[in-house]
Amino acid sequence: MLLKEIITVTVGLITDFLSFQLDAYFYIWFLALFFSSLAATLVQRAEGKIAYSKAECVGINLLAIVLYLVIGTLLARYFMSFEDQQVIADDKIMLYKISFMLTSAVIFVDIVLDRLKKERKFSYTLEFFAGSAVCFLLFQISNQTDWIGTRLSLSYIIMVAIAAGIYTLAMKFLLEYENHKEK
Repeated sequence: MLLKEIITVTVGLITDFLSFQLDAYFYIWFLALFFSSLAATLVQRAEGKIAYSKAECVGINLLAIVLYLVIGTLLARYFMSFEDQQVIADDKIMLYKISFMLTSAVIFVDIVLDRLKKERKFSYTLEFFAGSAVCFLLFQISNQTDWIGTRLSLSYIIMVAIAAGIYTLAMKFLLEYENHKEK
């Protein structure tokens, strides 16, 4: 059941994206996320933190952004099932906006904390709280502007913020495991 949902969301996201029927800001947002993540990865490569080639960095970042968006869409849809308000879990545009916001929070926290880590090592607790706080603030701002298209409840925003913290933490574990395994 979960595998079917993952495949459905992945195929739907890629199809919607490649059909060029989404609003232009989705493509601009995707490119901004991709290039900021790629720039951070290339800086890490120049500093010797990672040993991938430039082509591998491009491919890995492209796949990572798509993976972030798929997971974000799955989380947004899953958490919508807990809401009693008039939020429709099948409204793809709203789910994509939520997914992009979640992905933006994770990438932003990753880039900022990586830059701050040059001199000191942060605890995983900070990774969790930073991811949660940035996501919470993004969703609160979007609620004030009604950008998503509906008002999200505080409980929904808190659930998504906690998921963003866990998501940030999990990605950090995976990256550190991969880097440790290479050495």
